[in-house]
Amino acid sequence: MEANYTFTFLNGEKYRNRILYMAILVLLILGQYSNADPNSFQSDQYAATAIRYRLVEGSTLTVSSTVEDVLPVQVPVRGYFWLKRLPSDPLFKNYSVNHLKFQSTDSSLLSYSGSLSGTYRVGGEVALLQQMVLKGKINDSKEMLFDSGLQSIDVNFPWIEIEVFQLFPDSMRVIDLHLVAVPWPKIRFSTATSFTSSSGVKVSDGDIISTSGKIIRRNNQLTGKLGIMPIVPDLGLDAMMLQKLSNTDSVSNSRAIYFSLPQDVFSETLGYLHNGDLLSDKGSVIKTYKDFISPFGPMPPIADYGLDAVVYSNRGEFLFSIEKDFFSEILGKNISNGDLLSEKGYVFKTNSKLLSKFKLYPTFAPIDIGLDAVYIWPWGEVWFSTKSSFPVEQYENIRPGDLISSYGKVVFRNSELLKAFKPTEKIADFGLDALEILWPNLEANLNEDDVVDLADYSIFINAWKPGSSDNDYDSDCIVIDGNPVDIQELLACFEALLEEEQ
Repeated sequence: MEANYTFTFLNGEKYRNRILYMAILVLLILGQYSNADPNSFQSDQYAATAIRYRLVEGSTLTVSSTVEDVLPVQVPVRGYFWLKRLPSDPLFKNYSVNHLKFQSTDSSLLSYSGSLSGTYRVGGEVALLQQMVLKGKINDSKEMLFDSGLQSIDVNFPWIEIEVFQLFPDSMRVIDLHLVAVPWPKIRFSTATSFTSSSGVKVSDGDIISTSGKIIRRNNQLTGKLGIMPIVPDLGLDAMMLQKLSNTDSVSNSRAIYFSLPQDVFSETLGYLHNGDLLSDKGSVIKTYKDFISPFGPMPPIADYGLDAVVYSNRGEFLFSIEKDFFSEILGKNISNGDLLSEKGYVFKTNSKLLSKFKLYPTFAPIDIGLDAVYIWPWGEVWFSTKSSFPVEQYENIRPGDLISSYGKVVFRNSELLKAFKPTEKIADFGLDALEILWPNLEANLNEDDVVDLADYSIFINAWKPGSSDNDYDSDCIVIDGNPVDIQELLACFEALLEEEQ
C-alpha cells in the first residue's frame, strides 16, 4: 500500500510531492542521520557527523626562506574545515580534516589562499598529545605536504590549536601554518548600537540578528504580545535566550524567545514590566527580577538590579548577570555586574574567573569590566562579551562587541560578527548585548526562520549541483561533511522536514 505523506506549505495548502516521497523511502532504507551528542566531546561519538570548524584570530601562515638574512613573513589567515570521526586505535582518537580552506586577511601583504585536507588525532599513553597531517595547494603551488608531529595540547578540546610544518619544500621558500580553530555554530545576537546595512536596511539595537546577515526578529515582534502601552516600535534588548527543549521535544527551533528590556514599561495585560524581568515573545513573564535576586538577600532589599545576560546552566537552572552591583547579606559579599549568578543564590563564576585565561597586563586593574552577553557550552566553556574594553598581552584590546571564550580565546571580533551586514556607519565597535547559540542546530533551517519548510527546501535545491567540483556555492547547504551538496545533505534536509511535520 502506498504511504500517504502530506505536508503543509507556507500558505497552508496541502500537497503531495513524489520526489519527497522517494527521498523518504531512501531515508527509511538507509537509516536516519543525526547530530553527535553535544555532551560527548571526549567520547567516540564526537564528530560522528562532520562538524564545521572556523579558523579564528591567532591563525597565521609564515613564509620563511633558506636564504640567510631574509626574515620570515607572517600573515593572519581565516577559513574553515569539517572535522569528522574516523575509527580509533588504542591510544588515539582519529578524525579526518575535510576541505580546509583559508585566505590571508592582511591586504598590505602578498595574498595567500589554501585548500588542504588530511587527518587529526588526539590521545597518547601518558600525556595528551595531538598531530595533524595535511596535503593540498597554497596559491598555485604543486601539492604540498604538512605534518605537525606529536605536540602537546595547550587549549581544551573541542578547540584545536596546532603548528603544522611543510615537508620536503622544493624551493627556497618554506611555509608553516599555525591553526586556531573552534566549532562554528549558528550565532544569534543583538548589538548595543543601531546600524544600517550596505543594502540600506536599518537594524536596531533591539533586533535579533545572525552572523549570516539575517534579521531573525524585529524588536516589535518580540514585544508584540506583551500588551505594552503606548505601543512603541522599538524598546531595545538586554538579554536573550531560547526556551529550553524538553527530552520529548524535537530538534525544532520554533521555541519561545526569552528576553529582557533595558527599561521599565507598562503592559495593559501584565502590569508593570521591569528591566530585571525575563519576558517571553509568547506574551508572558517567565521570571521577575524578585525571583532572580531574592535568593541572594540583597541590600537594599528586592531592588531591581536589571538583567543583562541570561542562559541555562548544564543543570537546567537560570544563570544571569545584572546591571548594578549589590551587597548580598546571605553570601556576605558584594556581587558585581560582571559575575555570572545562579537563580539558586550563588555565584556561578566571578568576573575574574571568566577572564582568568586571558593574560591581562599587570598594570591593568579594572574597576568593573561587566558581563553583557553569555552562552554556556555543555562541557563548561563560556562564551561572553563584556561591558568595557580591556587590554591583554596575546591580542589587541578586547572590546565590548567582541565574543570571547573563558578558555582565553577570541571567538569573533565584532566586525566579524557583522561582516555579512557590512554596516555603513564608521564605528569600530557596535557592542554585543545579547547572545544565543544554536547547538546542536537544525541544519536544514537554511533561512533561519525557526521552521523547516519548503522555503528551506527551495534554498537547498538552488545549491544542488550533483557531481560539481565547485565549492563556492552556498556553504550553509553543506550540512554533513564539507563535500559538495549531495545525497547525504538531501537526506538530512528531508529528515528535518519530516521531524518538523510530526
